[in-house]
Amino acid sequence: MKITISAMKKEDILTKAMAIAKRNGFDISDSFFVDIPADFWTVNNQDFYFSLIFDHGFAKCFWGDNTFIEFFDGKKEVVVDLVESNNPIAALILFNKKGKLQIPSWQFHLLQMALSKDPIEYLRVFIEAAEFSKEHEQ
Repeated sequence: MKITISAMKKEDILTKAMAIAKRNGFDISDSFFVDIPADFWTVNNQDFYFSLIFDHGFAKCFWGDNTFIEFFDGKKEVVVDLVESNNPIAALILFNKKGKLQIPSWQFHLLQMALSKDPIEYLRVFIEAAEFSKEHEQ
């Protein structure tokens, strides 16, 4: 029986997100899927899953390492790597002066997820998009 994405529980979302990232090269052991119950990672008032979803390797594999989010106002282009930058906030402020800002997708979404009220719920939208894409490839 297929569970609709909107009806998925947190542990289902986490498992699906890890599976997508693993298919894209994330180095996570198969024991995550078979030995450790997914609900272990999502116990109420515990943030065990943070070590998984906030991992840079996961984010690169889930959102892509070679794609960018662009902000543009018609002026000059600036490419910013928020991890490599000594001062990421200053780099973002440069956008106002330069006009176009590119941030690697995985970095942008990692920030957005960190700022969201529920990081697992933030992943739901991308799982829906991946499932939609997968269904329409066939």
